[in-house]
Parts: sequence; structure tokens; C-alpha cells
Amino acid sequence: MKSQPDKSDLNRSRVHVEHMIKEVTDSVMAKNAPDPFDTIIVKKVNAMTVECFDHFKRAHNLRLTPMKKMDAVEHIRALYKESLSKWNKDEILEAYAMTLAVLAAESFHEQLI
Repeated sequence: MKSQPDKSDLNRSRVHVEHMIKEVTDSVMAKNAPDPFDTIIVKKVNAMTVECFDHFKRAHNLRLTPMKKMDAVEHIRALYKESLSKWNKDEILEAYAMTLAVLAAESFHEQLI
């Protein structure tokens, strides 16, 4: 006849398994290379875009108060300038070059696979 483990045995086993999972996870994560600079910039640009979009959307209810397109462009441009003022030159240069590259590749949309 098998005896059932008591709660303390189960808790010790659970803690031991959690510790092993943490060690394996830390080991695997340590082996992953850090993101390259361009990947970091893409993530930063995406976060900034979402932040500026959300800020503009919170500040203006365009359904209630219509706005001219150029007024919206100026306000959004100011939001981007404020965010970009915290970036260094290399980050801005990479983000701008990447933006232009995407726009250029878009012009070849039909020829690219």
C-alpha cells in the first residue's frame, strides 16, 4: 500500500520544481543575445508612436470638435518633437533612415516578393 505525501512534502516539491524552472529559464535567457541596435530602435519608435497617438486621441475628440488636417499635423508633430528631443543623434538617425527605407521599399511594392 502506497502512502500519500503530506502537505509539507508537496510544498517542498513545488518549491524545488519552481527553483529548477527559474534556474533553467535564467540560463536560457542568459544565452539569448541582446537585441541589435536596429531592433531596439524599432521597438522604441513603435512605443513612441503609440504614446503620441494615445496622447493626441485623449486630447481631442474629433467627432465632437472637428479639426483641420494641418492643425492635427502640427499638434502631432509637436508631440513627436517632444518625444524625440529625449533621443540621442544615433537613435534619431537610425529611426529616420529606417522610415525612409520603408517608404522607398513601398514604392517597389509590386516588384518585391
